Amino acid sequence: MSWLSNEEVITGQSNHKMQITNITKMTSDEQILTRDSVVTSIDSAGNSILSAHEDGQIRLWDRRQSSRPASTFKTHSKWASSVKFNASSFVFASSSYDQTVKVWDTRCGFPLQNMLGAEQKVLDV
Repeated sequence: MSWLSNEEVITGQSNHKMQITNITKMTSDEQILTRDSVVTSIDSAGNSILSAHEDGQIRLWDRRQSSRPASTFKTHSKWASSVKFNASSFVFASSSYDQTVKVWDTRCGFPLQNMLGAEQKVLDV
């Protein structure tokens, strides 16, 4: 779950969807179909939404055009367990069951830094 605004939250679901809910009105405003992979983590900054998935991929969504990901980042070899934007909203970190934490810039398709060293799965960043 991630707050989109003071009134909206976005949640990831095991049915390959992300749900945007207005908590003031208690209405489901929008669904984003992630197609073929379970959402394991979500974070947002402005109109950008990051989602981590069981297939090891990180997807960047633009809320204004959410029919497909704006970018896909594909370097985790196992479940991507967590994503978190930095305050800059261009930089984010991801963690995975592959024992790595990666630091990314949304404007390029490869990790800026790859940290290996965990003895087991990395569950959260």
